Amino acid sequence: MYIHRQLEKRIALFLKRKEAISIIGPRQAGKTTFLKFLEKEFKKNNKKVKFITFENLSDLDIFQNNIEDFKSIIDDYDVVIIDEFQYAKEGGQKLKYLYDTTKIKFIISGSSSLELVFQTGKYMVGRIINFDLSPFSFREFLSFKDKELYKILNNKINQKKFLDFKIKNGFGNAINKRLSEYLEKFVVYGGYPAVALSVKEEEKQKTLSGIVDNYLLKDIKSLLRLATDDELLRLAKFLAAQIGGMIKYEELSNVAGLSY
Repeated sequence: MYIHRQLEKRIALFLKRKEAISIIGPRQAGKTTFLKFLEKEFKKNNKKVKFITFENLSDLDIFQNNIEDFKSIIDDYDVVIIDEFQYAKEGGQKLKYLYDTTKIKFIISGSSSLELVFQTGKYMVGRIINFDLSPFSFREFLSFKDKELYKILNNKINQKKFLDFKIKNGFGNAINKRLSEYLEKFVVYGGYPAVALSVKEEEKQKTLSGIVDNYLLKDIKSLLRLATDDELLRLAKFLAAQIGGMIKYEELSNVAGLSY
């Protein structure tokens, strides 16, 4: 089941332009699913699309070690979508070469946002447009949990006077109660698609634990070149308890044992 994302409207204008597009976000935010959606949309418009993931070591090896062979593989396509682009070393330099020597529309995605932006940005200045894809917003969450309630809330948000809108005055008690129940679930478990689509509490907790292990303890640990998991776990727990509050870098440093 595909859940429509708010990014669809923001990105639509740029799909017809020459610039490459990068879609950046954390693991499990729905990037691959979104890329598959874009692939279908291009094909509806009779575009020839090549979908590649650099989790496939064969494709990654060709890209990194023989760019001319890679170019010959994609040369007949209108659009090339590359998932998990962050695995490519000096990927930005090679992407610039392909961009400059073909008429192909390139769309890339990656999980390690800082690393991906850095390695592509320094080579692709003026050639790439970056978009962020985060886990579900509350509106996206509501769009599949309760379509009726989503329509009511969406209509109100789209009204010009929404900034002056007070929920307690605009909705009746029944609607307010439903909204509060969904909001509580969203605040507790967040908007990661795999978690939001899970039904059982135990399943949600297990999925969240997996995201922590794969994203926090692998991607971020590697990016920051940390030797152990302890600092990140202490930092994550402290930040989770401080949502909505003031944070001092010195306090974070003391709690986590990390310098800044």
